[in-house]
Amino acid sequence: MKKKINYYINLSIITSILFIILGIIVMIFPKTTLGIFTYSISIIAIISGIYFIIFEIKNKNNILTTGFSLLGTFLLLLGIIILFHPKSIAILIPICLGIWFITSSVAKLRFVEILKQEDEGLWILAIIVNILSIICGLIFIINPISSSEIITSMFGIIIIIYSISDICEMMVFKKNIKKIDKFFKR
Repeated sequence: MKKKINYYINLSIITSILFIILGIIVMIFPKTTLGIFTYSISIIAIISGIYFIIFEIKNKNNILTTGFSLLGTFLLLLGIIILFHPKSIAILIPICLGIWFITSSVAKLRFVEILKQEDEGLWILAIIVNILSIICGLIFIINPISSSEIITSMFGIIIIIYSISDICEMMVFKKNIKKIDKFFKR
């Protein structure tokens, strides 16, 4: 169990470092980043949609492929809408990221409970970090700002804040991995 927990912690730290790099790039080049991201999503959705439609047509007699054309049609339409209305993605991105930040932080609160039960003083820091991450997620969901450059810059700042808080939290967990492992063995 200790190896699995350690693997999760290390993976989370690596992911957070990559997100810090992404956040810095997004802050430096907000308009370009949003444009590239928007059109990339549009093209991927269109290609995927066409692929799923063709896949179901070619495998019409296979029960496992039923519904692929519906998914394909949805992706194709989504890609076309994003292509012709690129600002629509500026609302979708913050909402999806907000949901991710919140669910990730809530999941990590389980580890905080373990540290609290072990009477480890660092659990307060971990709670504060998770609350900050949840607040960042709520900001994205509640206020998807209309200006794409501001959204992208905020996106970069919030990604950096989230990633730094995640690294701090994972370091606390890594320091206490024996206690977490001991808890799961009970």
